[in-house]
Amino acid sequence: MRFAQQRLQELLGGELAIPSLGTLDQLEHVTPRTLFEAYESMIRHDRVDVYVVGDVNREQVTDAFAPLEGLGERLVREYPQPVDREFQRLEEHQAINQSKLHLAYQVDIDPRSEDAVRMQVVNGLFGGFPHSKLFMNVREKESLAYYAASQYSSLSRMLFVYAGIDASNQAKTEAIIADQLADLQAGTFEDETLEQTKAMLYHQRRQLGDNPRQLIAWMSGSDIRPFSLDEEMAIIERTSRQDVAALANRLTLQAVYCLKGGTA
Repeated sequence: MRFAQQRLQELLGGELAIPSLGTLDQLEHVTPRTLFEAYESMIRHDRVDVYVVGDVNREQVTDAFAPLEGLGERLVREYPQPVDREFQRLEEHQAINQSKLHLAYQVDIDPRSEDAVRMQVVNGLFGGFPHSKLFMNVREKESLAYYAASQYSSLSRMLFVYAGIDASNQAKTEAIIADQLADLQAGTFEDETLEQTKAMLYHQRRQLGDNPRQLIAWMSGSDIRPFSLDEEMAIIERTSRQDVAALANRLTLQAVYCLKGGTA
């Protein structure tokens, strides 16, 4: 799955194409000097965010980290901008039993907007939960996939779909995935499913307070999403069928990658 997703992102190009761990070629060019230079640059210029969760005194924490303010001018966080892309398709073969079908949809939504929060409802209905359209129809009803799910990345303005399939079922699987999106775009889904999706997203946020690590992970994006947890939950609660349909219509298929196994 990781290999297939990386190949899909290479089709998309730009920063998405850069592996988070780098490449073997880049690793070969790392020297003690370049490593130290990168370290010095990080210490002097990289933005520093400090998150503290617990029964602590705010003034003591502020005083403890005050020396960081004298380490030099810090880089300002840059927000990704929309990218114009042409549709890309690639199929490759490996000696594997289960083929990996990955799709990328672009959605031009500002990650700092309320619509970026509402897109999580769209993703939940599409493939984010076990009751979603992809899971229920592609996997359960049609038995076309060993797994079928979607994930929304607000910063990259992309929604990704993943499915483990038999190579011979690729065309049919792509067609049914397209049908599920068309249903969302037309507002064709049950009220109960919408409410279930919103409830699950709501409770995910309620549970953040029970896990300091997860709460810090959420806080790390709070300057990108300028909403409190309560405000996000309220946006989710207000998300309507019309909101879902309108946002689903902003999804544009940008790339399809299939890592084929078997004999097909």
